[in-house]
Amino acid sequence: MATSGWARKSRRASWPRTAMPSIPPGMITADGADHRRLRTLVSSAFTARRAYAPRGRPRTVCRGRAVGEAAS
Repeated sequence: MATSGWARKSRRASWPRTAMPSIPPGMITADGADHRRLRTLVSSAFTARRAYAPRGRPRTVCRGRAVGEAAS
């Protein structure tokens, strides 16, 4: 898997400390095997089924507000 230029540790080491705030280690800044390991841990939370699961409640709330506003 190719590593993006900005994520490479050697590139980050050359950046001035004032260029950006310190970013704690995590999935976004991890490379290679570390990134894959972290991505595997969170991948089940980002499936299409999970993304669409809470649609019922927000839809009900929005429709209720729209009906309430139309009546006023």
